[in-house]
Amino acid sequence: RVLTKLDREFIKYLYSKGLTMRFIAKMYLANHPQISRTIKESDYAFS
Repeated sequence: RVLTKLDREFIKYLYSKGLTMRFIAKMYLANHPQISRTIKESDYAFS
Protein backbone atom coordinates (compact mmCIF):
# COMPACT_ATOMS: atom_id res chain seq x y z
CA ARG A 1 0.00 0.00 0.00
CA VAL A 2 1.40 3.34 -1.05
CA LEU A 3 1.56 6.04 1.58
CA THR A 4 -1.01 8.72 0.94
CA LYS A 5 -0.27 12.41 1.34
CA LEU A 6 -2.20 12.31 4.62
CA ASP A 7 -0.07 9.43 5.89
CA ARG A 8 3.09 11.34 5.06
CA GLU A 9 1.83 14.47 6.82
CA PHE A 10 0.92 12.39 9.87
CA ILE A 11 4.35 10.74 9.94
CA LYS A 12 6.04 14.13 9.59
CA TYR A 13 3.93 15.40 12.48
CA LEU A 14 4.89 12.44 14.69
CA TYR A 15 8.52 12.84 13.69
CA SER A 16 8.42 16.53 14.63
CA LYS A 17 7.26 15.47 18.08
CA GLY A 18 10.55 13.62 18.48
CA LEU A 19 9.34 10.09 17.92
CA THR A 20 11.85 7.86 16.18
CA MET A 21 11.11 6.54 12.72
CA ARG A 22 11.38 3.05 14.16
CA PHE A 23 8.62 3.79 16.64
CA ILE A 24 6.47 5.46 14.01
CA ALA A 25 6.91 2.51 11.66
CA LYS A 26 6.03 0.07 14.43
CA MET A 27 2.90 2.02 15.33
CA TYR A 28 1.96 2.47 11.69
CA LEU A 29 2.36 -1.22 10.93
CA ALA A 30 0.25 -2.06 13.96
CA ASN A 31 -2.57 -0.20 12.19
CA HIS A 32 -1.90 -1.92 8.86
CA PRO A 33 -1.46 -5.64 9.57
CA GLN A 34 -1.20 -6.58 5.91
CA ILE A 35 1.89 -4.38 5.51
CA SER A 36 3.36 -5.82 8.69
CA ARG A 37 2.84 -9.35 7.41
CA THR A 38 4.45 -8.52 4.05
CA ILE A 39 7.50 -7.04 5.77
CA LYS A 40 7.83 -10.00 8.11
CA GLU A 41 7.72 -12.35 5.13
CA SER A 42 10.36 -10.37 3.26
CA ASP A 43 12.56 -10.22 6.38
CA TYR A 44 12.22 -13.97 6.64
CA ALA A 45 13.01 -14.42 2.95
CA PHE A 46 16.20 -12.38 3.17
CA SER A 47 17.43 -13.54 6.56
